[in-house]
Amino acid sequence: MAGTSTEHVAEQLFKTIKGFGHKVVLFTDGGKKTVDPTEARRFYATDIQMMVNLVVDETTNEIVVNLSKDTDIKNVKEMLSAIRNIANRYIMEYTVKTFGKAITPRDFSHMAKNTVSETHDHIGEGFSGWHGSARKSVNELGDAKIIVKHRRSVDEEKRGARTRQIESLFIENAAGERFKFPNSNITAAKAMLRHVQEGGAPHDDFGQHIYGIMEELGQLKTFQRKNKRNDFFEDAAIGEEIGAHISELRHNLKTMSGTKGYTAQFESFTKESAEIEPEKLEELKDNVTVSYFDETISESLPYVARIIENLRVRQSKEASIVEFAR
Repeated sequence: MAGTSTEHVAEQLFKTIKGFGHKVVLFTDGGKKTVDPTEARRFYATDIQMMVNLVVDETTNEIVVNLSKDTDIKNVKEMLSAIRNIANRYIMEYTVKTFGKAITPRDFSHMAKNTVSETHDHIGEGFSGWHGSARKSVNELGDAKIIVKHRRSVDEEKRGARTRQIESLFIENAAGERFKFPNSNITAAKAMLRHVQEGGAPHDDFGQHIYGIMEELGQLKTFQRKNKRNDFFEDAAIGEEIGAHISELRHNLKTMSGTKGYTAQFESFTKESAEIEPEKLEELKDNVTVSYFDETISESLPYVARIIENLRVRQSKEASIVEFAR
């Protein structure tokens, strides 16, 4: 998510919590108090002792609501629904947790420390961490590197700034050969960098597999956004299946950037060519038509059709097992 979008989400969260009559204290990602809602990443409602965390980094886009032990869900149901709508609008994960005690800001003071620890853990996988100049960022893995050119100057004071405002992105191997990456997905770029460092190349079968996951993820996120607005399917299980598959694709790319995750996926990889029958695509196109067909989702349909087909096969098997048990 771009920096400006994150700031807009933060402002929307503040307005929503405040709009329900609660007094809100704001904290930055580093745990410092702030009066600027766009800088805030934690929102503490003092009267009901509720903390809302906006978690946005290279691999996570999530709103987490933490409720105190004695909070009556009925009293905050409408506000939680409004926060969930914000998460849906920006295609973010949404989680509600209840603590076993009354929450104070001190309960979340460890988060800044954990962030630093997680960064070092990630660097421990072999990545150097982000560094560079005002308009260029680099992350190295051995002799290979990711190079990011930014649209605007990097604000070093903002966490994650070197993975935002991306104009172009390149993968460079140990020989100095540079490949332009087709989009700004940093997680996918790290997976590709791992593959290149292991002796692979973007144009080989596994490199194309990484591109394929990235393309499928992008198309499904586009479709999911449209589906949330238009509710294409009567069967709610289809929307849930698409969401679960998006999470699985994200997880695959993330784990692939690590040594163990890459090795496991590389060794189990087999080249597949699963074409979807034209008749099924036409049937799906009819199903997702409201008053006109939205051409922006046409490239998403083969991936959606495959998910639906796998869902129906699984449902059929489950029904057979239940029938056999009876």
